[in-house]
Amino acid sequence: MSLIADMVDADDNVGVYRYDKGANTTDPFETRHDETSEDFSESGNSQVLNINFQARAFKVTSVTGATYRTYTKNNDSDGWDDPTRRMTNDYTYDDRQYTQEIRIGSTSPGKLEWLGGVFASQEEISLDHENMNLSANQLRSHHVVEIDSKGYAAFGQTTYTVRDRLHLTLGLRFDNRELEGDYQNRASQMALQKDLAFTEWLPKASLSVDLSPSVMGYATVAKGYLAGGFNWCMNPTENTFHFDPEYSWNYETGLKTTWLDNKMMANVSLFYITIDDKQVSVVEPDTQLNTITNAAKAYSYGAELQLKVKPMAGFEIFANAGYTRAEFDEFDSTGWNASYTDVVSSDLSGKTLPYAPAYTGNAGIQYRAPSGLMGRIDWLGTGGFYADAANTSKQDAYQLVNLRLGYEGNHWETYLWVKNAFDEEYLTWFSPSGSNLWALDGPPRTYGVTVRYRF
Repeated sequence: MSLIADMVDADDNVGVYRYDKGANTTDPFETRHDETSEDFSESGNSQVLNINFQARAFKVTSVTGATYRTYTKNNDSDGWDDPTRRMTNDYTYDDRQYTQEIRIGSTSPGKLEWLGGVFASQEEISLDHENMNLSANQLRSHHVVEIDSKGYAAFGQTTYTVRDRLHLTLGLRFDNRELEGDYQNRASQMALQKDLAFTEWLPKASLSVDLSPSVMGYATVAKGYLAGGFNWCMNPTENTFHFDPEYSWNYETGLKTTWLDNKMMANVSLFYITIDDKQVSVVEPDTQLNTITNAAKAYSYGAELQLKVKPMAGFEIFANAGYTRAEFDEFDSTGWNASYTDVVSSDLSGKTLPYAPAYTGNAGIQYRAPSGLMGRIDWLGTGGFYADAANTSKQDAYQLVNLRLGYEGNHWETYLWVKNAFDEEYLTWFSPSGSNLWALDGPPRTYGVTVRYRF
């Protein structure tokens, strides 16, 4: 039995959004706010109780969790220090979540291995979001929301081995989720209530073959599912208050290999994913407000390569590379025109999905000496990606280098570290708004010391 508990009281102070394009453009890390900006402060606690029972031929695991969190946010919503347009967002989010999972699975090696279990969850969310125009002393919106959800699932998986080399895996998950949403906008006196229920069967099949003691090939197909929900913060109407699930089919094949007496590991995989009823953000023509709806089909495919080499004791060299092409198959979007005077329709079929770089990679080298001294260098590369479905705003490719030097003992360890050693400038989030670009800078060069003690 094990019990893990935590308490948190933190303010990350990332209310540093700025304009990266347009008349109000500033340099990186230069903000022009006239109101307090904090995104997010967080407080709360959580507990996880894990109980394991080992019998001769099977193992039973119970995982019980409880989480209590409160998030608060205060920010300058116009993002500028214009005294004639002082606007703020005040936001409080309370979340209470309880989960229980019980699994039972085989432990004895043999031709047939199996796993089964059940899962249940309950969540209570309370939200209060107020948007003020202080210059005009006007309450623009005040969303008060209660969302209660409960769900349960049953799952099972079995693997059968044929002639010690061929392994067939079949799995199935039944997933049920029910949500109750109550919404009020105290500024407009709008009130909405909706109950949602989603039930899905999610199958999985996998075939693997041991081509040699050090080479294994596999192929997998599985159905994916992302539940629907509520548009609580976008001034919803009866028609836009909720959205439905999106569905995917995931196909993957590859090879996993080891060489040179396990001193070298090399894996390669290919994948293809289709997505139906994709959840996307559009501007609703009647209200001219942003909303999430199921309005697209999409796909992605690509390849991934992993390589790890241990040329000598203590040394490790590693590299990973990925290529992904992710596009909309069908997407008739609605959004603002270039002058922000009217909502128009656009065919975005063939456009790249937001935040989906074509190329990603990382590589590094690490050494751990018998004395406990260690050093590590990491390189991370990200290809260019778009922030919006129309592909009008792009972050160019960038690279980061991280360094670590330290000592690791039996009970304590200490490190000197540097992140983004060459002070690369890049954006982690950005959103076009007419001729402007609202953006958040990636962390600059950051360095520090970490000391950890184990008992």
